[in-house]
Amino acid sequence: MVVVLAILGVYLMVGPLLELWPWHQAEDLSRRVGIRAGHSIKASGDIETDRAIEAGHGIEAGGDIRSSTQAHALLFPPSTTHWVGRGSIDFVNPLFGHYRIRQSARPLEYDEVGCVFRVVIAPDCRPACSELSTATKDALQDALFRSSLEVWGCEQVGWHPATAFVNWERSDPNSGQVVTVKRDWGVSAHWQSTLSAKATLQLPAGPQFGPRPVLMLDVIERVADTGSHSHRLSLSLAALHGFLHVLARTAVDEIARTTFPSVCGQTATSILGPNYEISFGDRTLDGLVEIPSSFERPQGSCNNPGAEINTAEDSDARDLAARDAVIRDGMQKIFRQNGYDRIEDEIASLPGPPVTPQHVV
Repeated sequence: MVVVLAILGVYLMVGPLLELWPWHQAEDLSRRVGIRAGHSIKASGDIETDRAIEAGHGIEAGGDIRSSTQAHALLFPPSTTHWVGRGSIDFVNPLFGHYRIRQSARPLEYDEVGCVFRVVIAPDCRPACSELSTATKDALQDALFRSSLEVWGCEQVGWHPATAFVNWERSDPNSGQVVTVKRDWGVSAHWQSTLSAKATLQLPAGPQFGPRPVLMLDVIERVADTGSHSHRLSLSLAALHGFLHVLARTAVDEIARTTFPSVCGQTATSILGPNYEISFGDRTLDGLVEIPSSFERPQGSCNNPGAEINTAEDSDARDLAARDAVIRDGMQKIFRQNGYDRIEDEIASLPGPPVTPQHVV
């Protein structure tokens, strides 16, 4: 009897930690049916579910609150609803959570460190072809060569786009289901950083990713091989705002315009996203961005390893004003999540969306 009680005691202690039955079953069930509570929901970290989150009162979280359901992600009586905590509530689209930097089309090797900016978009269609054609791959490569991102990269290393001697080149993986194109701009003219980029266009990769083709566009910053980790790429608030627009413009207005019609078999289709992700890698937000002196931050505030900005499903990806609003709101969330306050006026005063640069050929 003593032995049985001892075994039971050990099981009760380690079972929740190892997610053994019945704790594992309960977790799977909660993700299938969502999260429901008659009163408030509290968590020290992130709250994430595949379906709806319902609470009779408020939701308190130390991290982010996310639901990948396409509608009514957060449900509670309006008269009692309140939001508490440092995290943010993301009303997201079907791309959310499926194409993270660390999981899909990894831009860095496992032993590499660096900062990565990613934008993800997808046409809201099923592919009209079983394989990517050579014409589609050529169109992707040509769009990147003429893109706003190419102009940005050349400016960073001191080249004129018309005289850049290295082009966007195809790389592995390259098959009927996926095409990868890479660009290495080299060492920045202003910072001790090397800059490169990678674009991945792929057909649906499996049930967990959904039925749509997807485009992932990455810009990678690494420390230059100079022996110094100081004075690396650092963006002003306006430069960060402008760069996020460059990524979106390249993906939506330039690449999607020339590749999505052939992939979808139709000239007009709505676009999901853009979703943005920044992996700080071996850096922090305050090392990557020049923080304005007007921003306030309590001592000891946390440094998150990355940041996300997600575009709501009902937002028009091609609407420049809507895109700008998403970027500005997302920037505010990023700084709040890293402990900064008094940020609204500075972000609201940023200039409007940058004018599209012209690539001189």
